[in-house]
Amino acid sequence: VLSLQSRRGQPTFTQESIRTALFSEEKLSLFKTYSEEPENRDIPLASVKHKVSHCSISEASASLHDSADHEKILLSVSNLCAKPVQGAALFNVSFSVDTASLTLIWGQRESGMETLENIITGMKPDVQSGDYIFQGKKSVPFSKNPLTPQKLREFGCGIVPFNRTFWASYPDLTVAQVAGIYETPVKKKEVSELLIEQSGIKIHPQEYAKNLSGGMLQRLISARQLYYKPRLLILSEPFQGLDSFATFEMTERLVSIKNQGTGILVLSGEGIALSKHADY
Repeated sequence: VLSLQSRRGQPTFTQESIRTALFSEEKLSLFKTYSEEPENRDIPLASVKHKVSHCSISEASASLHDSADHEKILLSVSNLCAKPVQGAALFNVSFSVDTASLTLIWGQRESGMETLENIITGMKPDVQSGDYIFQGKKSVPFSKNPLTPQKLREFGCGIVPFNRTFWASYPDLTVAQVAGIYETPVKKKEVSELLIEQSGIKIHPQEYAKNLSGGMLQRLISARQLYYKPRLLILSEPFQGLDSFATFEMTERLVSIKNQGTGILVLSGEGIALSKHADY
């Protein structure tokens, strides 16, 4: 579980900085210091221990370029910095999402979560510096080749954005059109009816999406993304608008697809339901 906090321009203590500390004997004191003083960390000790249990100081096992581990990485972001015209700035944000794992970044939208979502989903690529890697391929600078929704879809990525009303649907579309937006005219009716049933919402397919409550739209968009079995799933505030039972169901579904091999990235200010299932 990573924590994204606003600290007046100071960089967040990230996975990358943990790796740097762990893979150098003379810097092991950094880990020891943070182990003894949990209040000084942005990452819970359990997450740090998870890293230690899988790492050795020897060069052979500590190399970040180990081919097996490298291929497990679906998305890796390093030293991301951004200062958008509107919204909070980001300073040296680093994280990774592996195959069959759940990475939870926990924080408030006002402290940079909105900026981070905009960048990694390709909605507003306001990046100053930083790099990303898709599925172990060559590192790409955000400034030269930013992520785009099309690039993410081609990679097999599903996205459930915070702004579901306009970024994942549209008020003047019918519920059937929203549910079957990725389908051909031949399959649209069949798939949309299936997704409406799977999401558990009671509404006629030809009603307009603007008649859906926030929770109903959330369940429909989530069901649509899960239907296509994405390799990588990015969710922003996945429990927004859901009651306790729907939150439990959503948690179970996310854990299930993670165990089937999907890499999941969750951006949330209410991550308690997922924190015990998070790998990072």
